[in-house]
Amino acid sequence: MTAKESQMSWERLLAVINEEFSKVKGEPNIDHLKKCMQAYTSNISDWEKYNMFDPQRIRYTRNLVDEGNGKYNLIVLCWPEAQGSPIHNHAGSHCLMKILRGPIKETMFYWPNKSE
Repeated sequence: MTAKESQMSWERLLAVINEEFSKVKGEPNIDHLKKCMQAYTSNISDWEKYNMFDPQRIRYTRNLVDEGNGKYNLIVLCWPEAQGSPIHNHAGSHCLMKILRGPIKETMFYWPNKSE
């Protein structure tokens, strides 16, 4: 990570994500994306316009930030307190997460391969 990325702004984070997924050849550098996301210090004024809850939904609300030219979706998920999701995976995709506000508990389960 460069010195410029040691303290990542919201705008720079969005630009880096776009740059990584805009590569003509190869996969995005997920380790680099993780480091950049860690370098971003959450500031509600950056993402407040995506901080929307749908009172009709029991679970979370998905708020699209960027469609990423069809290569990724950047979404702010807004969860009511004490909610959860069923066991699931994101097979065949890169799923990165950054907690912007509040606590979260994630439970990772072992997924057996076909030979087991």
